[in-house]
Amino acid sequence: MNSLSNNTLDEDLRARDPDRWLSSRFVGDAAQRARLVALYTLDGEWARVAGAVTAPLAGEIRFAWWSEALERFAGGAAADHPALAALGRQAASGLRPLLDRAIDARRAALVDSTAGEAAKISLMLAAARLLDPSAPEDPVRKAAQAWPDASDRLTAANEALRALPVAAFPAVAHATLARAYARDRKPGALEKRLRITWAVLTGRL
Repeated sequence: MNSLSNNTLDEDLRARDPDRWLSSRFVGDAAQRARLVALYTLDGEWARVAGAVTAPLAGEIRFAWWSEALERFAGGAAADHPALAALGRQAASGLRPLLDRAIDARRAALVDSTAGEAAKISLMLAAARLLDPSAPEDPVRKAAQAWPDASDRLTAANEALRALPVAAFPAVAHATLARAYARDRKPGALEKRLRITWAVLTGRL
């Protein structure tokens, strides 16, 4: 297994996925923030599978490896990937049904692109429940459906998000950028930070 520090995972996420990295900055507890970064890193690895394979069968094999790696780690074996180790066995075990759901949806998306939304919802819900296990599914689902560019769904998401615990809000905060992306704009780093900060402070996307 590659030995990568939490700092390295954090730097990688910042470069590869700045939106979710920015929203993770609003998790006050450093250990929880590191676990959230690890979760997003895993999702990035799964997202890369589709772009790295030329045939669905090859993707199936890779996703089967990930499913087995998660099962082994949750069962007490050493982590097969540094992001699993950083996520931690307790979190991996507790979130495993949602992570399995995300992997299965990624696998289905190899042949059916509409399955990608299920993966997005499962991962955002896993992030929310990592931060607060009581996070309900409906508001997270609506926030995920608005991301990244369906800003017309933000009104419904905001209504539902009244039921989301404050501690879980950083898991959905980056969805506020849907307004900018829906207008085919690429917001700069400052605008992203301001929008996400406003979302976290107000509890609205």
